[in-house]
Amino acid sequence: MTRVCRAMARFRPGSIAILRTLHDTDLLLIEQLFQRTISELARVLPLTAAPYCVWRRTGEVCWASREFCIITGWAATTLMEGRTVTELLDDRGVVEYWEAYSRCVVDSAVSYFRIGTGMFRPDGKTVQGSLWVTVRKDVFDIPFAIVGCFLPNLWQIQA
Repeated sequence: MTRVCRAMARFRPGSIAILRTLHDTDLLLIEQLFQRTISELARVLPLTAAPYCVWRRTGEVCWASREFCIITGWAATTLMEGRTVTELLDDRGVVEYWEAYSRCVVDSAVSYFRIGTGMFRPDGKTVQGSLWVTVRKDVFDIPFAIVGCFLPNLWQIQA
């Protein structure tokens, strides 16, 4: 827990300072950008037949591909009813996610990372694999959409 708090402390003050300077029109622009991004990703990502999931900077899941739902066992509607990505990750994955995410927020040159993690299924079991994450930033250099591709360990699927 302390590692997660330390990771959040790296980017939280700067993010709050930037968000305080934004006007309602800026926030509306960011939301429109997010909705357009989701719309484009929902059209393009299914063509890859890869297990993708998209969430907000808050962690709220906003879209999941059919392949992601098949691998993790979650229904897309269930995921989009307020679930956060950190609810789906095992403990080690949550810590690694926040540490890597904080590096992306603080360093403008870094926009992606990979973590080894277990993804919880609805039945409580986990699927081990790697989560490849791309952090998309808005015009204010604040993350607004996070795209994750969960690639399960093949040995686990075959077993």
